Parts: sequence; structure tokens; C-alpha cells
Amino acid sequence: NQDVENRTLCTNPKAGNAAKRIFLGAYPGQDPIFTNSNNSGQKGPMLKFVYADYWDVSGIHFVGGYGDPISIEGAGTTEGSHIRIYRNYFDSIRGDSADNTNSVKITDAAYTDVRNNLFYDSAATVVFRNQGTRIHHNVALLNSASSPQVQCFSVKHGSAAGDVEIDHNWCINYNTATSDGVIWTAQKNSNIHNNIIYGCGTSSGVLLQGDPGGPSYMEGEVIDKNTFINCRTPFRVQNIGSLTGVLGTASFQRNIVVDNSADYATNALGLIRLDGTESDRIAFVTGTKKLTANSNCYYNAAAAALTGAFEVFPTAAGGSSNNFAAWVALGFDALGFNLNPSLDANQRPTVGSCNAFGAWDNDPGPSPTPTASQTPTASPTASQTPTASPTASASPTASASPTPSVTPVATPTRTPTPTRTQRILGI
Repeated sequence: NQDVENRTLCTNPKAGNAAKRIFLGAYPGQDPIFTNSNNSGQKGPMLKFVYADYWDVSGIHFVGGYGDPISIEGAGTTEGSHIRIYRNYFDSIRGDSADNTNSVKITDAAYTDVRNNLFYDSAATVVFRNQGTRIHHNVALLNSASSPQVQCFSVKHGSAAGDVEIDHNWCINYNTATSDGVIWTAQKNSNIHNNIIYGCGTSSGVLLQGDPGGPSYMEGEVIDKNTFINCRTPFRVQNIGSLTGVLGTASFQRNIVVDNSADYATNALGLIRLDGTESDRIAFVTGTKKLTANSNCYYNAAAAALTGAFEVFPTAAGGSSNNFAAWVALGFDALGFNLNPSLDANQRPTVGSCNAFGAWDNDPGPSPTPTASQTPTASPTASQTPTASPTASASPTASASPTPSVTPVATPTRTPTPTRTQRILGI
């Protein structure tokens, strides 16, 4: 096993093509380890792809440092494209929200695929200006008091080209800050679906954010069939006035929300929080509504009426804080429920009215099988060592990584009867 410490491998601008991809990864039976000393504050990338197309990175163990073990850079949303990051283990990558360092940083690139990775006690993935990026079937877990205070997955600056998909991920214990989101997007046509977001505390589960620090869009945003557990604000919209593009549509539908907050009336955070001015309120939720919220299942045993749980521009003239009945009267969730979905050990609803909602509904097709050490169990908890969260061993094996060749081994097909672990990762 090779320990490569405090060095950067830069591919500039070496490229493969659709027929002959370039593979960088673990040789069978080996566990390559790339490290960056935590105590040095170093933030440089370990692998840096500059205008490099059609690469696969798989089976590598990245340890320590303050971010960007993998950095992908292009000159625009159509360059630095078609790179696949899969079946890697990111361990204790601290990240830094001040300069947006994460485990994987994607900038001005297109059609990047980040899948089946384990992010343990690590900042996960941040994207700046992209087209066609997909982040899916990953497990991300924060499990210590010194965990990085950053997002799980974020698309911080959008592009006019739009189109990002974030789906079938587990984000566990990403309790960052009230102004941040576990999944945060400023991208046009964001499709965020079938994720399980667990234990985000006072953070927002999904944040749609106009960002004054760069281009931001809010058009064609879809938040569909996610499961939020113990997140005080599963869905938040803010900074509408700082959008680069026009204000478009957003939908929050067929999600399951199970929270444990004592109440919502004495704090500024509800299950749904819409922030902005009176003109923002008029544009977003009155007349021809830009926001669609329907067919969601909400439940909090400690606050059964959900009083104050639906914040509709509460600081603006004409704004309001609502319980569930008042939220429905405003024209939202006519087909929704204030009902206990009775989640089982797999976080799957067992009550008929909510069965068609949440992360488990309509799981799509196959994805590559992760290594054994990266396999989570089915139901995370918020304890220091979660009994049902992803297993994060210190030395994951790499035996399941593809053999080194120009063209990686093809993605395996899905078995007719998937196991519990396969359902979690969508394989």
C-alpha cells in the first residue's frame, strides 16, 4: 500500500475519450492512500484535473487535510468534463467554508459523476458553475465534535446552462449552521430527489439560495421524494433578491419530514422557511405562484399541530407563520398530511397515506457496488458511534475496485431481488 503524502498529481490537460477512458485507481489487492497533514493547514489538492476529460478515479483512500483531495477545473461548463469519481473513501477531510474546500471540488466543468463514495467525518462535494453534474448513491457521515462545519453537497454558484442532479445519498449529522444547507444549490434546474437527510439539527435540509458572491439561479428547482429526519428546517429559500437570472419555479413535493423540535413558535426556524422582502413574497407565493408544495408528509410528536412550522416571509409585510391547517389554507399541501409515517428501521414509511412519499419510493436502476468497508447499515442514529449509520473503518479494502485498464470494467447489472444494503445505495 502506498502512502502519498502532501503532494499534488496534476493532469494538465491529459484527456481520454468516450471510447478510451483513463483509469486512475487501486490495483487489485492494494489500498493506495493519499494523505495531507491535518495539523499543517494545507489546502492544496491531491489530484488536480485541469481541462482533463474522460478520467475515472476509483478505489483510493484520501486521508486528512483541509480540503480538495480531488479538484476538477475546466475553462467553461463544457470542458473538464465526463470525469467519474466512484468507490473512494474520504476520511477526515476537514474542509473550510471560508474558501469552499471540500473532498471533491468541481469548477467550470460538465458531466461530472460522483457516486458510491464514502465521506467519513469529511466535507463532501462543492460545485461551481457546471452542466450535467450528478452526485448520487454516496454516504456522508459526520461523527465527531470536531467535524467540519460545511455542507454535505452544494452547488454554490450556478450557470445559465443549468442542470444538476443530487439523488440517493445519505447525509448524516451535517448540522452546520442556521444559514447553511445540508444540500445547497444556486443552480438552474436542480433535481434533488430520493435522499435521506438525517440529524441536521438547526441547519436547512435543502437550501435554495441566491448568492451575492457569484451567479445564482432559481428556475426549475425540484425537491422530490426525500426523507428528512430531525431537521428543524428541511426546506428553505433565501436571498431571492440576489439572483442572477429571473425568479422561476420551485417545487417541494412527496417528501417525508419527521422532526423532534420542541416547538417552532419561539424560534425563527420552521419546517419550511421562505425569506425575503414583500416583493419577493408576492412574486413567489401569491397570484401565479412560483412555489409548488404538495403531497408531503409532516410529523412531530412534540408539536402535533405544527404551530409556526410554516414560515412564509415572516419578516415581510403580509408575511405569516402558520400551523399545518393555515399552510393548507394558503394553497399548499392540499394533498399533504400531518401524520406519523411510522418509519421502520430502514427509514421507510409504513403508514399507507405516506407510503408513496420519501426517499424509498421508485428507486431507479443500477450503480456500481461499493467495497465492503464502505457499506452502511440501514438506519442511522445520531450517537457518537451510530449503530445504524455507515461503517467507516480506518482502512477500507480496495479489492472491489476495477482492474487498471484504459476502459474500466462495465457497471454491474442489478440483481432481481436487491438486499437491504443494495436498496440503500441503489445498486
